[in-house]
Amino acid sequence: MPTNKHPRCQLYERNRMGLEFEPYGVKHIHFKQIDSTNTWAKSHVDQWTPTGVTLVTASEQTAGRGRFKRPWISPADLNIHATFCFWFDVNRTDMGHIPQLLALTAAQTLETERFSPLIKWPNDLLLEGKKVGGILCETFIEEGRRGIVCGIGLNVNMPLHILNQIGRPATSLCVERGHLFEVSIILKTLQRFFLVALDQFVLAGFTSFFPLLQERFALKKGEIIQFHDQQTLIQGQFQHLHPEGSVEIRLLNGLTRIVYAGEFLEDIGNKKDHPSTTNSFSLG
Repeated sequence: MPTNKHPRCQLYERNRMGLEFEPYGVKHIHFKQIDSTNTWAKSHVDQWTPTGVTLVTASEQTAGRGRFKRPWISPADLNIHATFCFWFDVNRTDMGHIPQLLALTAAQTLETERFSPLIKWPNDLLLEGKKVGGILCETFIEEGRRGIVCGIGLNVNMPLHILNQIGRPATSLCVERGHLFEVSIILKTLQRFFLVALDQFVLAGFTSFFPLLQERFALKKGEIIQFHDQQTLIQGQFQHLHPEGSVEIRLLNGLTRIVYAGEFLEDIGNKKDHPSTTNSFSLG
């Protein structure tokens, strides 16, 4: 049974795919162009390191996607397209926190650049009420092991004229700050934060991370919301984010409802009726 620890590995090599073994037990596979880092990772499990983490990145994705198979618009060499892959204890039931963990460490990454990101449930990243990043986490069982494929798209140097083509409120680090960023440096910081957090999560669970998530949560108690659970439209007030990842909503009739999957239809901070473009794993 593979372990979830991240043993240090001093071996370093490359091949035609741009494969690297780096310190901290990370196997890094980089592509100049690929359809989707998540799709490649799921279909090339034999390329994963049996212990530690395999990181799949690409300079360009031609078929990037988020939740509900929504396309992710992202030209070459402008943004982060990355998927973290690893084996997880099949008996654990808290894998729904892994995308939240990646969202939290991505927020911390942006904070090192003096941004003030918020996390929109379940795990979109917002700057000034506009989406700057999203997460898509997928799992599967193979030979008694649970594979985790957790991908993130982060708009780093996306120009405004392309963002305006998306049709929903979106932004990039470049647009917000007015200058270009080094994509590789942002990725390295994210990688470092995520690996440290993942190691702690594997050992001790999500409890210590929950207050950090609450601090960065975009919704405030009492805020009027619209929520779609893929079957019905729910209107009411946000009440609480629960430690296991669910959200409590007080309905217009005064009743309380707990939701585990779906999307908020109101763009937090902008108060518009655009559907969320969350690229993320649903709890439950």
